[in-house]
Order: sequence, then C-alpha cells, then structure tokens
Amino acid sequence: MTISGKASRYQSSVPVSSATRSDADSLDVPQTVDAVPASVLRDRGARSIKDALAYTPGVTSSTGEGIREQFVIRGFSAISDTYVDGMRDGGNSFRDTFNLEQVEVVKGPSGVLYGRGSAGGLINLVSKRPHSQAQTDLAASLGSYDARRLTLDVNQPINEAVQVRINAMADEGDSYRDEVWYNKHGLALASTLRFNDDVTLDLRAQHLADERVFDAGIPGINRKPADVSRSTYYGSANPGDNDSGTSADSTFQADLKVDLSDSLQLRNTLSYRTLDLERNQTTINRLLLNT
Repeated sequence: MTISGKASRYQSSVPVSSATRSDADSLDVPQTVDAVPASVLRDRGARSIKDALAYTPGVTSSTGEGIREQFVIRGFSAISDTYVDGMRDGGNSFRDTFNLEQVEVVKGPSGVLYGRGSAGGLINLVSKRPHSQAQTDLAASLGSYDARRLTLDVNQPINEAVQVRINAMADEGDSYRDEVWYNKHGLALASTLRFNDDVTLDLRAQHLADERVFDAGIPGINRKPADVSRSTYYGSANPGDNDSGTSADSTFQADLKVDLSDSLQLRNTLSYRTLDLERNQTTINRLLLNT
C-alpha cells in the first residue's frame, strides 16, 4: 500500500498579534487563535468578514437584524468584540476585506489584554501595512446577482525610511432575495516612517461608505423558518425608502513603536473614528401558533 500526499500551499502556522498584543507564532501561543491570512481571503473571494470566517470552527454568523455583521464565538454573542488593529470597533456596520492583511479569532476570555468582553472570544481585523517591495495589484470580479467588484492595491517604498500603501475598492450587486441590493466603496492610506533603527511610526487612514437595502431574512413560525421561497422579501413594499440605510465610517490611527532594548519595546497607539449611520427598517418578528 502506498500513501502519498501533497503539501498545502497555506502555512500551518502564521504570525499573530491578537492573543499577546505582540508578534508571536500561532503555534507558540497557548490560547486558541485562528488566523485567516490575505492569501486565503483572496482564494475564497471573501468580500465581508462573514465570508472570511465562514470556515472558522466555533464561529457562526447571525443576521444582526440585517443591519450589521454579527458573530457568535463558542456559543457567546460577540457583537461588541470586534477590533481593528487591536482597537475596539463598534460593530454597528458592515465591514469589507479590501484592506485586510489577516483576520484573527482569539477564542476564550481575553479581559487581561482587552478589558470587557464576552467569554467566547474576539475578532481582530489586521490592516495591510506598507512593505519594502514595490507592488501593484488590480483585481476585478463578476458574480451571481449582478455582483461587480474592483480593488486596487499599490505599495511603494519612497526610500529606506518611508513606505506608502494605498488600497481602494468599489463593490455593488443584488441578492438572491428580491428587492435587496448593496453599493459600497472604500479607500485606505497607510504610511510607515522609520526615524532610525529603534523608532517607527505607522500612520493609517481609511474611509468606507456603504448603502444597501437591509435583509433580515424570513420570519419564523413555531420556532422554525416559514415554508416559503428563500427569495421572498418580507420588508416594506418600498424598501429603497423604508428598509435601507447608509453608513460612512472614517478612521485615523497612529502607532508609535520605540525599541528600548532587544527585549523591551514601548508602543503607543492613538485612534480616532467617526461613524455616520442613517437607517430605516421594517422589523420582522416570529409567529407562535397554538400557544
């Protein structure tokens, strides 16, 4: 009997920062950490965090009332346990993967590092950073229900001390659900400034705009989904006005790192975020019969 196999082109162990707030190999971290790197996001065609975590064990997504992405980790709601580069995200809007280097899921309590949170774990979105190699990636995709997406990723080292990276995205499409559509676009700018061998400043700015008709699913009857076509829309008769919303999410973040010695580093992060939301929604409730 001959047994043969083929090595996976994905790394079994990748650097993660969420579990320790410092760079560490995932195999060296005692806490369970699942990482979805950019190569996997690209191969899956993941456009949202829901797509990115679709195959992550112990993580499930819920409807979020149709107005946001919402996750459950190990059976506990993680609605307020999403972070961007280690800083807490409000979890009140839809996110995109166009500027993500990696999505990390830390399972179990992490209050020592992050403060208040659920017992299930947390999700940390790691943004793309500039690097030393010039690079330009342009990608376009078409999909079912008139889905169209265009992304641009440009990395340019100015000199040994300054590196710049720009990411842009435009995405629109319909849905298998009648009347549902979305339209979003984003722009992210990042720069790394190396003052000397010991002092580095990372600057990041991002703007993400999203407009869509909300999809809260189909109603439940006696604790199970109604026996109707999944394309049936149970919102307003005029969803464009009464079941839609817009969001404009802008973030600026500065991360200063100072190496005091070979084993000691001082790090300070400043983050400023604004989120403008406008929503109108017809809610759907369950129906209990014979009670």
